[in-house]
Amino acid sequence: MWLASVSIRNPRHGDIIATRNWNQAQMTRARRTLWWLLKGVGDMTRERNFRMNVTLCQHRGLSTTEEERVGLGCSIHLAGGPVEVYWSHGLGQEPTTQPCENPRHELLNPRRPDLWLPADCGECETCRARKLVERTGLHYNAALAAGYVP
Repeated sequence: MWLASVSIRNPRHGDIIATRNWNQAQMTRARRTLWWLLKGVGDMTRERNFRMNVTLCQHRGLSTTEEERVGLGCSIHLAGGPVEVYWSHGLGQEPTTQPCENPRHELLNPRRPDLWLPADCGECETCRARKLVERTGLHYNAALAAGYVP
């Protein structure tokens, strides 16, 4: 899976601007940057656009050629859930890809309560699914098929 992410800084102070505070022009510029970053790689029919609190992100599935190069020896690691999924096509809607229902806020800077990383609550369906993937090292559907319980 390819992942590109964009953050925006205040041009006067250099401080990161939380994604919920971006205006439409900033969001448009960030989305165009993501498309530019991913130009020429992956499978454009399998993508997901989502935001974290400090970045706008885009997943893109590997192309068939890229999958052959990577092989099956790669590990699976999830960086946690998104804050909000804007759109997705061609990729499954597994619970692992959805926001936590009750995320804790891990502050990046105590003086900036608007800048936080979402930390899974560990109790909702999406968090249990992410734990299952981390515990088994399998994709979510493969873990379920093997009889693991989230």
